[in-house]
Amino acid sequence: MKVLLVQPPNFHGDKDREAQRFPLGLAYVAAVLKEKGHEVEIFDAWVNHYSKEETLSKLKDIEYDIMGITAMSPHFKYMEWFIKEVKGMHPERKILIGGALAKYNYKQVLETMDVDFCVLGWGEYVMPKLLENLEDPSEVESMAYLKDGKVFVTKSISEIHKIDEVPFPAWDLFDVEKYIGATRLGIANSSRRMCVITTRGCPFNCHFCSKNFPVVNMRSVDNVIEEIKILKDKYKVEVIDFEDELVMMSRKRMLELCEKIKPLKIRWKCNGRVNHVDFEVLKAMKASGCYYVAYGIESGSQTILDSINKESTVELNERALRLTVKAGLIPGVLMMIGNPKETRETVRETINFCKRLHVQPVTQFFISTPLPGSEFYRMCVEDGRITDEVEYLRNLTGPYEILINLSDMSDDELLVVKREAEEEINKAYCAYRRTNPKLFLKEYTHKAKVLYHHAKGYGIKKAAKDVIKIIKKNPRLIFRAEYTE
Repeated sequence: MKVLLVQPPNFHGDKDREAQRFPLGLAYVAAVLKEKGHEVEIFDAWVNHYSKEETLSKLKDIEYDIMGITAMSPHFKYMEWFIKEVKGMHPERKILIGGALAKYNYKQVLETMDVDFCVLGWGEYVMPKLLENLEDPSEVESMAYLKDGKVFVTKSISEIHKIDEVPFPAWDLFDVEKYIGATRLGIANSSRRMCVITTRGCPFNCHFCSKNFPVVNMRSVDNVIEEIKILKDKYKVEVIDFEDELVMMSRKRMLELCEKIKPLKIRWKCNGRVNHVDFEVLKAMKASGCYYVAYGIESGSQTILDSINKESTVELNERALRLTVKAGLIPGVLMMIGNPKETRETVRETINFCKRLHVQPVTQFFISTPLPGSEFYRMCVEDGRITDEVEYLRNLTGPYEILINLSDMSDDELLVVKREAEEEINKAYCAYRRTNPKLFLKEYTHKAKVLYHHAKGYGIKKAAKDVIKIIKKNPRLIFRAEYTE
């Protein structure tokens, strides 16, 4: 069977806001389908920056029996247009949607779009079975479909999986170079990088998060290392981005990973959770090539941490950041503003936290947004703040604008406080840096290397124009050393 797997464009509408990450989900599904003997083709509108017109033009002549689309909740409005156009061209061909949009809003998708199936579980397990049972999807686990005007949902597939048995991503079906050299904020990566995941699932229940796969499935370290070796040898990858949140969850496993990745002489970064921080592990990470750990700190106020069910404390957050710096690693700090119980006073606590720990400037606080599948979303539906879920989805663009204000401040006040907080943190960090020559030199040496790389690849004039354009749009970036990482 001919399968076309589709990655829709960046739902932010700004091609430079977010790097074109390699779509691992599609690549895993593609690998499994190839193994099953299906013909698979990839169509990535995101990495290619296709306009709507270009998308339709290029899709027109592609032959396929079924189209599989991965989509996030903010893609809803785009998908309404896309499905209508695609079905208009090829009404006989089947369409399925996977990803967060399908998992949390399958009812709205099936009732408003001409979609045949929604995949509710992991695509590499569900889709091969679906292709064997297209005429009777009731036999397939973790599916939703429309029959006689009624939405049917099959029983859920087990969340316990032996993910080492899943084949490596089908890199050969992608133009890998486009992802390895992907841009962020208009500037190309200074190193050849690729993303890898080592775990799936998360046992925590932060109220703002929609990732509610409570069972954690871990890949073996040897399996992860084998994948990295292929990326290094075949694609000359220099930096690995571990994208899963819980790579540091197991101390024993993390130490084993450090031991086995060290001989590869590759740089890497990861996400971490403050609950899992161990100084000896951090030192081992540094020694093995790690340079950056991103933490979802969210707030410097215990009131807010409790309101979002973060299962952390201000003291634990502070300890994690200090130990990360002590180990020689760069700590990434992710913050949110506008959570329930947020006031000027709680934002002041966050500002003081950042100033106390000399946190690098936060270009922009994320605005707390009720995402489908999250506890915040459920609460907003329950208390009547979301009355029309379809209309809400059409207006959902991500955590950059106020869609529903969860805080104790007005919309105008929240935006003012947000801007003031960003400016104060940036100013404080710059003042701190002036007293630390080593830090100053380190940051600007990094910036010089990035500019050199960009100029080498794209020309001096273009590099200069790009940098000036970016700085004009957001002057705060001049103070950030890691904006390309």
